[in-house]
Amino acid sequence: MDDLRPWQRRLQNYALEPALYIAVSPRLGKTRGELRCMRRRVEECGVRRQLVVGPKTPLLVTWLDELALAGYGRPRDGGGPAGYVVPLVDLAGKRTAGAAEIMRELAAGAAKDFSVIVLVNYDLLDRFVSKSVRLSDLIARWGPEDIVADEAHEIKSPSSQRSRALDRLGRNARFRRLLSGTPDPQSPLDFYAQMRFLDRAALGSNKQRVVEQYFATNPWIRGQVTGFASDEKRRAYYARIEPYMFRHRAEDEYGVDPETETLRVIPWPDAARKLYAELANERVLATEADGIMIDGTHTLTRLLRFLQLACGYLVDEACAELRWLHSAKHEMVISDLAEPLAAGERVVVSHLFSPDGAALVEAIGKTYGAQSVLAVNGSTKDTVTRLKLFDATCTTETPVRVLVVQEQTGGVGISLARANHLIFSSWSMNAADHEQMRKRIYAPPRVANYTYMMMDRSADQFAHKIVRNKSLASIMSPRFDLNAAIQGKANLL
Repeated sequence: MDDLRPWQRRLQNYALEPALYIAVSPRLGKTRGELRCMRRRVEECGVRRQLVVGPKTPLLVTWLDELALAGYGRPRDGGGPAGYVVPLVDLAGKRTAGAAEIMRELAAGAAKDFSVIVLVNYDLLDRFVSKSVRLSDLIARWGPEDIVADEAHEIKSPSSQRSRALDRLGRNARFRRLLSGTPDPQSPLDFYAQMRFLDRAALGSNKQRVVEQYFATNPWIRGQVTGFASDEKRRAYYARIEPYMFRHRAEDEYGVDPETETLRVIPWPDAARKLYAELANERVLATEADGIMIDGTHTLTRLLRFLQLACGYLVDEACAELRWLHSAKHEMVISDLAEPLAAGERVVVSHLFSPDGAALVEAIGKTYGAQSVLAVNGSTKDTVTRLKLFDATCTTETPVRVLVVQEQTGGVGISLARANHLIFSSWSMNAADHEQMRKRIYAPPRVANYTYMMMDRSADQFAHKIVRNKSLASIMSPRFDLNAAIQGKANLL
């Protein structure tokens, strides 16, 4: 266990507990810690059927990467030394039939002698595969012995289909886990549906009784909870929950750096990946055929075009028409926002390109509400007012929690210290400007969390190397390999 952090090693003491709520601040490695616990349940308790449910992006990126490192492989690749991982993750709304067929095969005994981990995203879990059968019904026939629900806030509504489906599946599982990046949820009542899945004995199975027993309600608005009925009721409520909790906050982390950096490597949609590769070949072949030296400025312009494509859009240089090709980065940003927003924290999302920023504001507004997001860019006239709204304590009147900032604007002369999360969707290769943007949220000893959204094997990786190593001069060298940079493979010179 030498590769585990101290808190992850402490988590192993609870690996064989039947029910556990793991609430760990974002980016401290809760997936790796829990995966090691899952492996112990395989080796020490004979568990063979394990189910992980979560939003699709964390499953495709974080979980699949960690499972590959742990020795799991897909059935099509012959599995791995640790067992099989079966990702049933809906990307395009067309995977339901295939997922249903796979679950029927597993329920019929396929791979019964091997350790199998099935990954299912929440939207697919409660989807009908026939007129009267949901995918969760087929999963129940397979009989998962060990269920991990990632991003636990996704099941906080007890009446939602996904919450009910997990509740049914959990009743017959030997081990149940909730994972959350929110050590302290905004509303204490969020615990009800989560605990119903984890262990019905904790709070019971009737939400109305829980409300009547512990909470005060608005006499004029039916069902509106205004807080705990008393301090005694609050203590009694948490006394029912605390035995199941494992908490670890960023400030508890021994020797934690004043900043953390996470690189999110995002898989391409097939069509966009193909187009990127085709355009890369065309551009590079044209460069070689010219037989002339391409100066650094021209090379930088070409790199910027591929960075725009990684953001999801392409500009037709002949008519200046903009065309969107994919939204993979924006979907990952939306997913990453879930945990800090559920914890009541503020987040800054930085971008370089204006179309990227506009699309981010639209996507965040659709998901979290138009009032929750503000934009600050070069054309913003009321920048000071918007920053004051973001800096204010969030209330019903000022619910802004996300600020989408253009790097050229946000990096100069303003403070964003109310936020401790900064997500880069796209960024400049000017190291000085970029460092100024990073410093906007830097306020030790509080931990600043930086996340870079990078498309797999793209110019994003090279742009990150340039800006973090302050090596923009690399592209001026006659030995600079433009093709390798476009594929994210170029070394700094």
